[in-house]
Amino acid sequence: MQHRADNNSTAQLIEALEALRGKKRFMVLLAKGADVLAEQNYFRLEGLSAAEKQQLACCPRYRQGKEFPWELFCRAVDLPRALPTLLWLLYGVPRRVCSKDPHDYMPDVWPLSQKLWSASNQQHLVRISPFERAFWGDDAAWLALLRLGNACRWGVGALWNALKTAGPDSGLSPRMRIVASRVWVKADANPSIDAVETNTYGLLDPLLAEAVNSDTPSRVIITLDMCSHTTQEMFHYLTNRTLSARVLCHCLRTFPESAFHATFLDILVYIVTTWTYEAAKPVILTIEELRPGSTRDYRDGDGRNLLWYVGQNIHLNHFIMPPREGAYNLDMFKFLVGTIGLSPFEADKYGYTFADFDAVVAVRGKRVETIGLTPDIPLFTSRAYWGEKDCGAAEAANEQG
Repeated sequence: MQHRADNNSTAQLIEALEALRGKKRFMVLLAKGADVLAEQNYFRLEGLSAAEKQQLACCPRYRQGKEFPWELFCRAVDLPRALPTLLWLLYGVPRRVCSKDPHDYMPDVWPLSQKLWSASNQQHLVRISPFERAFWGDDAAWLALLRLGNACRWGVGALWNALKTAGPDSGLSPRMRIVASRVWVKADANPSIDAVETNTYGLLDPLLAEAVNSDTPSRVIITLDMCSHTTQEMFHYLTNRTLSARVLCHCLRTFPESAFHATFLDILVYIVTTWTYEAAKPVILTIEELRPGSTRDYRDGDGRNLLWYVGQNIHLNHFIMPPREGAYNLDMFKFLVGTIGLSPFEADKYGYTFADFDAVVAVRGKRVETIGLTPDIPLFTSRAYWGEKDCGAAEAANEQG
């Protein structure tokens, strides 16, 4: 029954695309990525002369007022295979063109070549290329996107804003909606981090600062009794000193939660967000000891688990932890997924999963600067690599991506 429904959606999609072949605004949008289409051989070459084939092979991007083989392009483009180019083009649109919100800006991004994608993902166990429409969603989801585009008359700004407000019940796949989603501005919606007022810790008494820097818990407790500083002031200093993990763990076990003016969950989120794995692990395990299951059960207001917070050190507190090269968050992700049991396939209230987010980030070539993983690290859809404990139906639904 499902197979019949899929075939029906495919037939409807092909029919809808052929109807759009005569719609200039739609075809202009595709033509703006004509060089990508040529690279991917997304043209039907049957019945074309050698000169026409050569013209398509060297097809430039469409530019208004510039010479472009318009009639040949509209006749030859293979619309069902070329559909992913629409999403690539939307990624390449600066957000400030479509929104007055200064945070809604994404720089111009064009797709990776197929050669680069294949080379950088040869060990990912990724079955579907981002240049295939199945990577982004099934044919029913593509039909929903075409309906949305028709409703917007294929205006880029209107389509962008429609994608931005589309919900899980829109029929669009999460990866399609992520194009215009605010998940890219992760640092905006983390009120729990603000509870740890790291910008107000100031300077400690030299004796106490020296004791904290020595990472010797007994020495810190004795020195604190001798100084005029409060536990909260020392805590603010500790959260910005990743070399003082032992002292912080001792304080968490020794002092009541109220003494920190931040909950253990606030501390947990802040540590996962800004500390390295080596420094954060003992603190996370200490909080787990004091509040069992807190790392696994934490969800923010958007219904997202702590996987979404790893790597935010790129956006936040750059004066403490500047961006680095390489897969510097690999151990943290493996610890949270394989040991703690967080699932990258758990959907938030908007229907997005961290696995979807990671896949799209990888496609854009922005993995290092966004989540601190290099392109050679398998996507989160590779359950065997990440050692995910129990992803059930969610994993099966996303496995092919």
